[in-house]
Amino acid sequence: MSADPRPSLRTARLLLRPFVESDAGDYAALRYHPAVDAWLMPAPADHAVAAQRAQIAEYDQRWTAHGCAPWAVVEIAGGRLVGHCGLRRLDELDLVDMIWTMHPDTQGKGYAKEAAAAALVWGFANLPVPRLGALIRPDNARSQSVARSLGMTVERRVERRPGQWRDIWVVARPGGVI
Repeated sequence: MSADPRPSLRTARLLLRPFVESDAGDYAALRYHPAVDAWLMPAPADHAVAAQRAQIAEYDQRWTAHGCAPWAVVEIAGGRLVGHCGLRRLDELDLVDMIWTMHPDTQGKGYAKEAAAAALVWGFANLPVPRLGALIRPDNARSQSVARSLGMTVERRVERRPGQWRDIWVVARPGGVI
């Protein structure tokens, strides 16, 4: 694992950096946007900014406990928070799960693929795992496209919460050696 447990990554158009508390308002606007919220696990929208502040604190705990967490995705050109992308350990599934979500007005620009590719490379370089995965709704064609671009294939389907089914997409570590 790298010396800095909370690194930032830079791609051609994006900065993936650790969230900071002051991101909570912009993050809430993204997370609870109807076109985004429809694809995610249900979350209470009451006190949205406070909820995202708590989520950011949880991400800090994940960096400490697991050496990975989602990053804030910021457009380099304008400095705007446009999404989140990163890795989270899901012990109940014995999986390091990749997540990516972009603001609806940026969808179709390839930001999710760009950010996820950077997170994948970082994950295999810094985490001792044989594979990385992504939990994706069976009807989420956009996220499935991102997963395919990363070399992922469907391993199995799981029920995350009653009635909330997700396919587990996985990709093996290149070369298979940890």
